[in-house]
Amino acid sequence: MNKSRSIGDDHVKSVFHALEQYYHLRRWPVDNPPGVIETAQFIWDKYPNIIKIKCKFQYRNPDQQNDLVITTHEDTVRINLYYTSKSGNIQPKNPGAKSFLNTYFKAPELQYSFNMHLEQCYSEFLSSMLELKGVDSEELSDVKKKRALKELHPEFTKENNQPRDSFLYALKEKCYSLLLESYNHYTKGFQHAFEMLLMLDETTIITRVKKNGVDVELFRPNLSDYNNIKIYKKGRHAVGIQSGEVGLTLRFKFESKPYSSIKIATSYELFKSLDDFESLILKKNEATLLMANQISESILVKPMNNTSNAVGKCNEAFTYYWMLKKFPSAIQADDSDFLNYLKEYLPALPKNTAQQIKNSSEQTALKIIEYLYKEHPQARLDGIQLVADIYVNDRLNTGDIKISIREQHGYLTEVFISLKALRSTNKKITTKNPGIGTILGPTFFNFSEALNNELAKQVAQAKHDFEAGIQCDHPSILVQLSKTVGTMLSTATQVQLRKGIENLLGKALTIITIYEQNKAYLLKHNKIETDITVYPNSPSDIQQTFIWNNNSEEISLRVKFSKGQHHGWSSIKFASEYIFIPNK
Repeated sequence: MNKSRSIGDDHVKSVFHALEQYYHLRRWPVDNPPGVIETAQFIWDKYPNIIKIKCKFQYRNPDQQNDLVITTHEDTVRINLYYTSKSGNIQPKNPGAKSFLNTYFKAPELQYSFNMHLEQCYSEFLSSMLELKGVDSEELSDVKKKRALKELHPEFTKENNQPRDSFLYALKEKCYSLLLESYNHYTKGFQHAFEMLLMLDETTIITRVKKNGVDVELFRPNLSDYNNIKIYKKGRHAVGIQSGEVGLTLRFKFESKPYSSIKIATSYELFKSLDDFESLILKKNEATLLMANQISESILVKPMNNTSNAVGKCNEAFTYYWMLKKFPSAIQADDSDFLNYLKEYLPALPKNTAQQIKNSSEQTALKIIEYLYKEHPQARLDGIQLVADIYVNDRLNTGDIKISIREQHGYLTEVFISLKALRSTNKKITTKNPGIGTILGPTFFNFSEALNNELAKQVAQAKHDFEAGIQCDHPSILVQLSKTVGTMLSTATQVQLRKGIENLLGKALTIITIYEQNKAYLLKHNKIETDITVYPNSPSDIQQTFIWNNNSEEISLRVKFSKGQHHGWSSIKFASEYIFIPNK
């Protein structure tokens, strides 16, 4: 039993015994822990005609009961007791992730969608955990993966935290999108969820022990109108729902160990009003911008030979900076990723380049704002998120920044924005990096299972020959695999080609920043209006090129190893590169 649970249970037992003694002897016991007598006195003053008191620990299944049940001459009152120090948050329930949308939000169809996503992400989590121990789990079922997980990872450690973090992050993202969907349909689920999770139909008493005394209060928060409910991301693993005086947090977590069930830790915090909530947001954002300025001013430059990744990350961070500066009341999902980007990547850039990127990213922010006002003229910006890792519900709708907006009538939506930074124009931009195992599958070019299996066998054979020392030449392997893929793509139908190209370009809005020119461009891909021409193994032996719309648009697929040659064999991917020409 964890410490907070033990403290809570002891508080319930002590309050029950104090009430029992006062009922029989009309005097309170002495030498009690802080808050016990104050809580018992509060209950007795509120219900002076008590004739019977029951405690949950008198039942066989105490966790299924209210903490106290008091019977008076007029009524039976079910009471929940919470004990906290200072102004700590209360955690009322820990529902299971596979049932919470159905049980509390009355949304079985959304629960089904969430569970499907959870199963997929959990399988990826298992594979990632086993990969840390050098286990290739591609041919293993999830049952066998989980069995191996118990042996190899009995506990969570610093070593295996990244797969855990990514998995819970993905669940949070899916939960957020489903809650938006539920909210936009004006369902009664939100009201039901608040009533159930906050136990508004029961009596909840909170005891707060402070340095200068004890506060005991009856939990009866005022909720807002439906259209004023705020739904926002809170950190990497939680979703927040704010209504009136109360903010409800749903945080995804493992119950205990890596192979345990997934739970949702619910908690809430109280605000004096909606203005109080928004005031806290303003203060947090002001502090975030101040820290960003301090980081920028104190950076010690350590230039690197290859700065392309640092350029992209700093462009994303500074675009986030300007958006936050222009919308100071936006709810940040998590400011740590933004600040960490500046700490990690700014030192790699010469000072003049860093300043160019900071200046030009303001143009990027203005281009985003221009787009939002044009497409959503009556909307206001509700939230902002820098996506440090691409773990999204729709793998084709990836973005570097996500903007949550609220329409005039309350409808909530999320805009995904992909950010690219180039030094000059007429450059290639990478749109996707699909694995060789997915490029011919249903996500992209949708070839038959037989052809996908044929390619998979060739990759497996190449890996075997490489590890056996038969064929250790990286370039030759890439040329061989590229030739196979090129041959298959040259037989694709126009329907297959259209789907593949559209999904390689992606659904996210793209903003191109030309930082040396202090300019930003909105990239909206034109509709594919002509046949697509395939040029296999062109312009090099490891590339496939596609041209359409009367030769005005072009994308190429370049096969590559995911790591450098000195790493030996690594997974094989494609770099999908689009030719960017401004104002074409």
